[in-house]
Amino acid sequence: MRRDWKRTADSGFGTERRFGGWKSGILVTLEDHLVRWPNFSLRPLNKPRAHPSSDSPIPSDGVSRIRGLDGLRALAVALVLLCHFSPLFQDPHLIRLGQFGVEIFFVLSGFLITHLLLAEERLHGAVSVHRFWLRRALRILPAVTCYLIVLAVLSAMGVFQIPVVDLASSALFVRSFVGESYETGHLWTLAIEEQFYFVWPLLLLWVRAPRWRIGLTVAFVLSSPLWLHWNLIRFGADQVNTWRTDLRVQPLLIGAVLALVSDSEKGRRWLRYPGLFGPVSMVSAGTFLVVSLSTNWLDRPWVRVGVPTAGYVCCAWILQGIVSSPKGVVVRLLESAPLVAIGRLSFSLYLWQQPFAPYAGQWAPRWFREFPANLLFAFSLAVASHWLVERPLLSLRSRLRPGFPGRPGTGTATTLTVP
Repeated sequence: MRRDWKRTADSGFGTERRFGGWKSGILVTLEDHLVRWPNFSLRPLNKPRAHPSSDSPIPSDGVSRIRGLDGLRALAVALVLLCHFSPLFQDPHLIRLGQFGVEIFFVLSGFLITHLLLAEERLHGAVSVHRFWLRRALRILPAVTCYLIVLAVLSAMGVFQIPVVDLASSALFVRSFVGESYETGHLWTLAIEEQFYFVWPLLLLWVRAPRWRIGLTVAFVLSSPLWLHWNLIRFGADQVNTWRTDLRVQPLLIGAVLALVSDSEKGRRWLRYPGLFGPVSMVSAGTFLVVSLSTNWLDRPWVRVGVPTAGYVCCAWILQGIVSSPKGVVVRLLESAPLVAIGRLSFSLYLWQQPFAPYAGQWAPRWFREFPANLLFAFSLAVASHWLVERPLLSLRSRLRPGFPGRPGTGTATTLTVP
């Protein structure tokens, strides 16, 4: 779609936009309302901090694409599909692979979200918290709302048996605390991410010193497995909801620690240490992950405290190896066209695969849960959701990206500082 911008003298916002089609008109109206809102920033608009060194492999603008990450997303969603769609679904090792696929998403999300916030703060001296929330909402809410509407209709028709409370908890992103239906079961991950998106910028608002940010986040990371182990001992494994946000936030925080360390000059010097994140260390980290996921280590109570944390750290280690070597062999493999295509579709695919996954539910598996029809349906709906629901909102999300001017052409932002 071609877009023309024309500056006018009498326009209240300084621009007059001419688009074609009713859908574009709706997006323009949303843009006019959203962009006018005041910005709540992490700190007053002061002199921006210095950019990272020119040899840093991470884009300093917080917007440019980081090579290899789409391929990593593809591998993560492939692990989830392997767990959900394999006829050996009840194999505990496959279940762990699916859970680890979700945790890869968590580590990656914690890293990228923190990187975006720090990049905006570094470049402009402030972070618009409300625009960050809006960008996240526009990324998640439309597709999830569409999915829940489809589930509600099918449930009313008797295809599924989904309680209203499950649909409501999923829509409010508290599915990590409330809900039992299988078709909404995977939305606990989105609930945790949305809660993290809401709380994390506020924590960065309150803790502004880089050392304190890193120290407190590391303290949360180290205390998380102890908190989980205490809950399991105090209440019993059968009585603890292990999908609770406080018990599952650790991989997000580990990704955030990596971003915080990468943002500091001392941290970047440490991360550039020769061979620290080279192919040998990445293979070693991957080997540890394979061994830990394919053995019965995690069935031992004393191991639950340390091995999952070590696994998340290995995942972050591999992530840093990918980020620090954008022209390496691993990145070139992850940048292959099929992996990039699946990676860009990973959110939609994760969202829509759940109803088609065979499982031992309350009723016999239906024909649309049988291979290969289930996989075909999941991919078809994921592609439709990606292009019909998510893509049309990308232009609006770009209007809310860091550094988008409050008045086009002025290069300034209207900012209300939260003390």
